[in-house]
Amino acid sequence: ATTNECGASQIDNLDCEVDFHQFERFREHVLCDALIACYDNNRSRFVEICCSAVENICNGAVGLEDSFQLEAALFCLSSVAMKASKTAGLVTATPASRAAYGKATTHRRKNEKSEKSMLEECTIHDEYLARCVNALAKTTGYATTNPLALAQMCRFIGKYSSWLVKSPTQGVLDAGAEVALTSFNLAGGALSDDLSAKAIIQEMSISPYAEAATALRNILSRSPSHFTTPQALVALAGGWESSYTSANANRIINIEDREALCSGICRVLASTPPGEWVASLSSLARPTIECLETVVKKADAIGAALPGGNRPEPNISLQTVLKRGGDEIRLLSKMVLVFNHAIQDNSKTLKNSENNGVGVSSKFEHPFIDVLRRTWPCLSQLAQNYSSHCAISVTLGSLLTQSVSIKDAEKDKLSILRELCCMARIVMDSIVKGTETATLSPILEFVAEVVTLHGLAAENCVITKNGSSTNYCDEARHVIEELLLITAEAVGAVVGDAWSHPKEQKQGQSPFEGSPELRRIERNSPEALSGLFTILTACIKECPVLLITMEGGQGSSWEDETMFNQSVDAAALAVNDKEVDAARSAMIFLTSLLDLIARIQREQSTNARWQKILPVVESAIKKNYDNIVLRLIFGACGNCPHEVLDPAAALLHSLILWSPADCTQATVLNALRSNTFALGNGGRAITHNVLGRVKTGSVSPSALMDFLGEIWQMHQNDDMNASVDGEAIEKLKAIYFQS
Repeated sequence: ATTNECGASQIDNLDCEVDFHQFERFREHVLCDALIACYDNNRSRFVEICCSAVENICNGAVGLEDSFQLEAALFCLSSVAMKASKTAGLVTATPASRAAYGKATTHRRKNEKSEKSMLEECTIHDEYLARCVNALAKTTGYATTNPLALAQMCRFIGKYSSWLVKSPTQGVLDAGAEVALTSFNLAGGALSDDLSAKAIIQEMSISPYAEAATALRNILSRSPSHFTTPQALVALAGGWESSYTSANANRIINIEDREALCSGICRVLASTPPGEWVASLSSLARPTIECLETVVKKADAIGAALPGGNRPEPNISLQTVLKRGGDEIRLLSKMVLVFNHAIQDNSKTLKNSENNGVGVSSKFEHPFIDVLRRTWPCLSQLAQNYSSHCAISVTLGSLLTQSVSIKDAEKDKLSILRELCCMARIVMDSIVKGTETATLSPILEFVAEVVTLHGLAAENCVITKNGSSTNYCDEARHVIEELLLITAEAVGAVVGDAWSHPKEQKQGQSPFEGSPELRRIERNSPEALSGLFTILTACIKECPVLLITMEGGQGSSWEDETMFNQSVDAAALAVNDKEVDAARSAMIFLTSLLDLIARIQREQSTNARWQKILPVVESAIKKNYDNIVLRLIFGACGNCPHEVLDPAAALLHSLILWSPADCTQATVLNALRSNTFALGNGGRAITHNVLGRVKTGSVSPSALMDFLGEIWQMHQNDDMNASVDGEAIEKLKAIYFQS
């Protein structure tokens, strides 16, 4: 509680010339080490002294100076939390576990501790820490109005949460949760309204609100079933409503803090009987849905008042409103994510419940379906009118991805997926046509997730084209084919020639002869090409026949080409891309094709479907073989980011193993003769030797990775003469050259 005599406004009147941030750095990087050393010297005594100090301070109303002493004592305990919480938690462990831990932590002690002394140490830790937590739950005064003390209280609870859920001390877990929840409500309420407290919070590296949210998440996530009582659920509902009150009042609260609280509460709700999930999740989502409805109304009103209607030029007020809308969509994503995990974890329980007639049948409905139906009008309007804004496109993409696994028990399996795909198409179209800085990446993650979950069913439909397939398989194929077509068109629109027309060099011309500059993807979605190759890699894994036999879409910029051939051509061009993710994902896609060829060669005698696609895959690789190998060696000559060397080596290794020996030799010699390779005749001989031995199987992919790393590093040398003529070549030869 706050009073005139006990308010945060008095804190800034203290005479102190110490720089706050400098003080924080000293604590974290110097004082912490000293405290850990003190703790290791006498663990039980350290905990006893610090916890007793907290108890004594909290016995009465905490004064201003007392609050700083309390903060200091709690900081000492938080500094040793990793070790102290482990020790306290062992009070309920087996003697063998305590003995093992005691042995592992006696490196600073002369003698190993006995079981009796270890149990005594664990008991002292548990007893004093429990007394400390109970004292904090009862404290008043400046302990709850000094932002520094409040944040340290919550940090202490969060760091000791692993012990709290194990402690045999009656009521200590509830006391810890009470401290965190009360602090959460205070930080978002009265404390945020005090101007002096706000000024202090703005200086802090982590706010009391963030510390409280983290502590709550840690406790609720570690022992969710403990908080499923009606009283606990009512208290958590109050905290959830409080977070909206704070957010609506523009108080100091971040979406990350609200996500942390949301995650913890969802884990508690997911621990209730499955039959209660729909009602509890709908209740949790109610303020989120109401906020989204308000966001849509405000955004439309702002848009209508400006030139351009609902799609105005960048506007601060509109961006603020849309950011809030994006935050609410993030919370919806967190809800569905937690319940997706809960459904997976409880799948056996659900099956047993059905068999036992408990009420969970084969028509069990994902608890998020009701929330999705209620939010769909708002989400659709945001997608249609505002997904060119990054705040909406990113969060919508994440929500769509998390929702892919949702099925409607009353309809066919893919009824909801079709709606999700329609929204994804709207978002892609809006991003392509928009003038804002929205990104395709989250929507491409959605497409990849669809392929991962439903690609096998779509593949079965292609395989049994002349036979029989289920309606689900037919629909899965239709959905994935349509998604792939619209995705390719959208990516082509934002990355241009990198996808639609890979004509950077003339046919038969090497990267060295054309002297191409390494290309950066331009326009507003530089990661789009990477996302597309990730989707294609998922297709090769889940539905290769569908992708490889799929034709270009009518009216597309590449309708005369198959999508597969276009993909391989684009990937060959992208292996030298300056965008690390684009280059890496292109290499991984090409490597997956070579893995597919190896798999086909192993299984084609018993699997007829491979007969149809093997020539197509080999033809596409053969067409681009020289270009890819030349580009990979070009990159290893210091012309690619170091981060892509490992996937480059893996791809080069697979290419050499696949190709005829004479073909490999000619291509490699062509690359090594270029001016780009600057290690002289000695370096050429070593490189030629290593790549030749890849074909015989005497050089592993990891060894080739190491070798390309050495070559790349030598090309970074400012004095290339030293690299060519010095000891570096001799050292390289000694390690890698074999006659």
